[in-house]
Amino acid sequence: MAHITLNQYLQQVLEAIDSRDGSFCAEMLSFKHPHVANPRLQLSSPEEKCQQLLEPPYDEMVAAHLRCTFAVSNHDFVEAYKCQTVVVQSFLKAFQAHKEENWALPIMFAVTLDLRIFANNAEQQLLSKGKGKVGDMLEKAAEQLMSCFRVCASDNRAGIDDSKKWGMLFLINQLFKIYFKINKLHLCKPLIRAIDSSNLKDEYSTAQRVTYKYYVGRKAMFDSDFKQAEEYLSFSFTHCHRSSQRNKRLILIYLLPVKMLLGHMPTPQLLQKYDLMQFTDITKARGKPPAAQRSSGQARDLLHPLRHLPHPGEAEDHHLQEPLQESVPSAEDPSASSGRLPRGAEDDEGGGRGLRRGSVHPRQPHLHGSHQGLYFPSAPEAGGQQAEPVSSAVQHILTSAPRMHLLLHNPVKRAGAQQFSLILCSPFFLKLIVK
Repeated sequence: MAHITLNQYLQQVLEAIDSRDGSFCAEMLSFKHPHVANPRLQLSSPEEKCQQLLEPPYDEMVAAHLRCTFAVSNHDFVEAYKCQTVVVQSFLKAFQAHKEENWALPIMFAVTLDLRIFANNAEQQLLSKGKGKVGDMLEKAAEQLMSCFRVCASDNRAGIDDSKKWGMLFLINQLFKIYFKINKLHLCKPLIRAIDSSNLKDEYSTAQRVTYKYYVGRKAMFDSDFKQAEEYLSFSFTHCHRSSQRNKRLILIYLLPVKMLLGHMPTPQLLQKYDLMQFTDITKARGKPPAAQRSSGQARDLLHPLRHLPHPGEAEDHHLQEPLQESVPSAEDPSASSGRLPRGAEDDEGGGRGLRRGSVHPRQPHLHGSHQGLYFPSAPEAGGQQAEPVSSAVQHILTSAPRMHLLLHNPVKRAGAQQFSLILCSPFFLKLIVK
């Protein structure tokens, strides 16, 4: 594949379109496929050849993809983003023309994922040159994703198996990643309502549901809805693939503060397994009497560094492309707390026995494992409302050991619980425990 000619490549794309083979066509348009490294396909002006073999709008879509490979080979991610935008727009024209059929959903997954990644890369490239505005490229990419989402959400004529609504959750997850990165969580609300009202919300692949509940759980935490945050994050942790240790750790970074706020302390075994030993001193502080804490100043020493952490907006997501992992239910992990964290599953897509790479979802035969992945960032983004400077009330909690002792023992009913929750669940604290 890495050495095929342009004619051979276009012929394969044409055959995939004629046979309605969405999965293979998606590979031919994805930057995860090795064909993008083929110098014969890295062309600056492939339009004429594409028009000879392909019908509109597919000719425009494939030509833009080939121009994009050329731009990437020259490390011009701004131009690559522009070309990928044309790919998505051209695909959307064809997608809207597909009446009562959804074979092209894998193509949509591939091209929209690449669009988000190129938007992130292009923005970083512009900012490194002192140009552009933070979040500008990602916001424009979100507009393109929303156009695809509207087409999927408005498909009411097709039968359930042929409905484009099967693509809604994937797009929502991609939009969540953008909104969390640019710190506009209020834009998540209509997307959450769309899924809550959907009769497919429990039918999507485990991988997509794990991703969705991870982000909704994070949003609930920042909205101080800790019960819902516990429910959603626990689901993500429990159903995450057992081999995805990194993603399970990312989930625990948010789940543990919520559990602790509700009075459940993690076990040392859990903290050690997921390299979260930063929580150890907090769990020990819970059992110390106020006098001992006052004399030792343990609480102050533990949380004092929060004052010196940079603003969460300074945290950048430097990854260029997230890893793909599979989903499957799992049931093994040490109990996370005395009030117990759910039993095992690992981070990426679900856990245990279920969908593996290349497998087919029972209700979504067109979705193969390669498009059911959970694309977690290399480090959690600084999500939630914009953090404010530490207030005097919070300063008092940070430096008052007896007060911290009371809050840890009864975190919800005590008068200062809200301030403590803001500390424990703030991006400052979360940055503290991420290496």
